Amino acid sequence: MEKSQVNDRLGKRWLVGGVVSALVGASGVAAAQPARPGVARPGARPAAQTAPAAPACPDCPTCPPPPPPPPAPPTPLVVSVSAAINGSYADVTCSQGDRGPVSLSTVAGQFAGEAGALRIDAGDLVGNAAVSRLTVEHDAAGLAAAVNAMGYRALAVGHRDIAGHRAAFLSAAQAITAQGGRYVLSNLRCEGEGQSLCATVQDANDPPVILEHAGQRVAIVALVAPSALTDAAADHRTGLTLDPLDEAITREVAEARAAGATRVIVTLDPTSSSSMDDALSLANSFEPGAGPDAMIVHSLANGLRSLRADRSGTLLVAARDGGSMAVDLTDGAHARPSAVGAPPAPVASYVESTTRWLCSSYGSTLPGGRLSRPMSQADFANYALDVARDVTRSEVALINRRAVKMPSLFPLQTGISALTIQSALPFLDTLQVARVTGAKLKAFITAGRSAGFYVRGLEVRNGSVFVNGRAIDDAQNYSVVTTGFVAEAGADGVGAEVAWAREGTESLQSLLTAWLQSAGPDGNARVPTDPANEARWQFRWTVDGQFSNTTIDNANTTLYSDAQLTRAQAVALRVDSEARADAEHPAYTWLNGLRIRYGAQETIATGGASTGFVENLDLIALTTKFTWRYFRNNRRWYHPLPFIEGYVESEFDLPPADANGVVPRDFHHLQVRPTAGATFELLPRMTLDLGAGADWAELFAPSGDARRSGQFNMLGRLVLRPGTLFTLGDRPIDGGFNVEVAFRDPAGTQDLILRAGLRLSVPLFAPLKLTFGYDLYGRQVFSPRDAMGNEFASPGFALSGDATIGLTLQFAGARQIW
Repeated sequence: MEKSQVNDRLGKRWLVGGVVSALVGASGVAAAQPARPGVARPGARPAAQTAPAAPACPDCPTCPPPPPPPPAPPTPLVVSVSAAINGSYADVTCSQGDRGPVSLSTVAGQFAGEAGALRIDAGDLVGNAAVSRLTVEHDAAGLAAAVNAMGYRALAVGHRDIAGHRAAFLSAAQAITAQGGRYVLSNLRCEGEGQSLCATVQDANDPPVILEHAGQRVAIVALVAPSALTDAAADHRTGLTLDPLDEAITREVAEARAAGATRVIVTLDPTSSSSMDDALSLANSFEPGAGPDAMIVHSLANGLRSLRADRSGTLLVAARDGGSMAVDLTDGAHARPSAVGAPPAPVASYVESTTRWLCSSYGSTLPGGRLSRPMSQADFANYALDVARDVTRSEVALINRRAVKMPSLFPLQTGISALTIQSALPFLDTLQVARVTGAKLKAFITAGRSAGFYVRGLEVRNGSVFVNGRAIDDAQNYSVVTTGFVAEAGADGVGAEVAWAREGTESLQSLLTAWLQSAGPDGNARVPTDPANEARWQFRWTVDGQFSNTTIDNANTTLYSDAQLTRAQAVALRVDSEARADAEHPAYTWLNGLRIRYGAQETIATGGASTGFVENLDLIALTTKFTWRYFRNNRRWYHPLPFIEGYVESEFDLPPADANGVVPRDFHHLQVRPTAGATFELLPRMTLDLGAGADWAELFAPSGDARRSGQFNMLGRLVLRPGTLFTLGDRPIDGGFNVEVAFRDPAGTQDLILRAGLRLSVPLFAPLKLTFGYDLYGRQVFSPRDAMGNEFASPGFALSGDATIGLTLQFAGARQIW
C-alpha cells in the first residue's frame, strides 16, 4: 500500500471517530452509568429509548489505550556446583548386593535434577586419591566423556588436585579440556617445572573465564589458599606460586566485571580450619554490591548451607564434598539442595565399567590379607601403622585421622585387598622417619591436637606418658615414622625442628600391600612385631675429667710475699667416668653399670718439699642386676619382683701410706657380692630392693686373713635410675640417686656399710653438661676383729664424701630390639 493511501484511510477514521464522540458526549453522564436491574432512576429515559452503545473498535481514536503487557519473567539462572569428588568414580566395596556410594553418580543425578542449570566444579574432581590415579591411568578418555555428559562447563583446581599425582591430574584435565571443559585456578602462577600445569588450566596470567548462559555472562573465579603448597609434597609444589587470596580476589573480580561479566562466582578453597573467617573477611573486603554474587567455600561448618556477608551482601555457599549445591542467581542469590534425577547413561556406563575393572584387577583378597575377625576402620589404621613400625624399625608411628577414608568399607569382614588399601588410604604420600626427643613426643601426645591422629607406640596412662609400655625419657631420642604430610605439619604435628628423612621410595599403601603379599603361619594376615614385647636398650656414658696445675717460682719469699707467690705448688688429676647399658623388657629388666674413679695429687711446699703424687681416689665398680617382671599385667608397686645381682668392686693401685708411712694393706682390694631378693617398682624409674647374699670383701687378702672369708650379707637399697627429672624451659634436667645399706655378717662382726650417690646435670650444649655430684661412703663395724680374728672395741663410724661441681661430657643412645 502506498504512503498516500495510508494517510487517506487514517484521515477518514479520524473523522468518523469525531462524530461518534460528539454523540456520546450529548447523551450525558447517564449513558455512561447503566441503571441497576429493576430500579428506575429519576429522569432516566426508558431503556427502549436509550441510544445504542458505540461499537468496540480497535481503530476507534476515543478508546483508551490498552495497558502495556506485563514484563516477561526473567530467564532462570541456576548454577549447580559440585565439590571434592576426589576420584570417587567407582564402587570400591566390590559388593554383589547394594552398591556403595559413588560421588560421580551422586553428582550426575543431582545435575540431572537441575535441568538447564550452569554446571561447574569447585575443585578436586580428580584430587589426590590413589584410586583416581589408577582410574585415570586406565581410561582418562572415559572419564572425560562422563564429565562431558554431566554438562560441566568449568572446573576449579582444588588443593587436593595440587597435592595429588601430577601426571594423573594433567592427563585427566587435558582429556576433559579437549571435550569442552575448562579448568581454572585464577591465582596460580608457574615457572620451570610447574609450566605444565599452567599450560593446562586458566591461570592468573590468562583472561577471566566468562561463560554465556541464560542470557547472562557468568565469570568463574577459582582461588586456592597459598598454604596448599605447604601441604603438598616438595616435588608437587616446585615451580608453583599462589597469589595471596585478598590480592587475587580483588583483581579477578575487577577484571571479570571489566570484561563484561554480569554475574561473578568465586570458588574458594581456604584449606584451613578457619575457612569461615577467611571467607567472610574476603567477601566483606568489597563495598556493598561490588563483590562477587556468590562464593562457593570449602570446609565451612557442618550443617551450614549458606550465609550472607553483612557488608558486601555476597552470598557464601558451603560446598558439599562428593555432592552438589544449587545456587539460584535469578532474583536475589540464594542456595538450596539440588534436586535429584537419573544420572546420564554415559556416566552410569563409565561407573559400571570402572567398577568392574577395579574389582577384577585389585579387589581380590591379598595372599596375606585374610582376616580371622572383622576389622574396623581404627583397627585397619592401627594395623597399617604397626606394619610401618615393623618395616622401618620405628618405635612410634602416627598418621592424621583424615588420611584414612571410606568408612563405608568397614568393618572388613573377610580380608584386605589392594583396592581396600588404595581406597582406605587414598592419599599418595612419602614415608618419613626421624629421631624425636621424648620431650617433643610428650608435648605432642598430651596436647589437644593429638586427638586428630592415629598413634601407635605412644600413650598416656594415669597421667604418665609411655613409649611401648616404658616410661618416656624427655632427653632420650625415639624413632618415629609418619607420612610426609604430618612431617611437614611442624608444630601442628609432632613438633617443630624435627629432622625428618624420607624412608626409601615407598608410600604407606605400597608398604602395606607388599607386607600382605605373604600370609602368617595360620594363613591369616601377618602380625607385625610389637616393640612393646621386645627389649629396649639404653646406653649412657659420662666422663668428668679435671686437671689443675699450680707452679710457683719465687726466689725471695721475704721480698715477694704476695699471696699469689707464697702458696704451695700443686698438680691434681681426677677422672670420673660411668658407662651404663640397661635393657627393659616386659618380662624383665637387666641393668648394667661400670664406674671408674681415679684421682691423684702432688703438693710442693714453699720450701720445695714435695709430697709426690698421692692417690686421693681409686675405685672401680661393676654392677649387673636382672629382675624378672612376672606380673606383666596390672602390676602394682607393692608386687615383689625377684632379682639377682652381682657386684664387683676393685681398685687400680694399693692405697697410699698414711702420715707415718704405714700402708693400710699390701694387697689390691677386690670385693665380690652376689645378692638375690625382691624389688618393688615404686615409680617407672624408682625401685626399692630388699635382698640377701654373700660378700667376699677382700679376695686378694693373704691366706688366713679373716677378711678373706665369705660372709652373709643383707641389703636394702632405694634407686632412682638416671633420667630426666623435670624440664626448665626446653632444657631437661637429668639426674638420679641411690642409697644403699648393707649389713654384713649380722651374727658376727655386724659390719654396716652405707653407700649413697647423687647426680644432677643441666645441659649446656650437646654433649656438654654442668654436673653436680656427691658420693658418700660410711662404715661401722660393731664387733670388729683383727686379722687374726681377735675382737676389739668399735672405733665408731668412718665416713668419706666426695662433692663435685664441673663440666661433664655425656653421650646417650638407645636401641630397640626387634
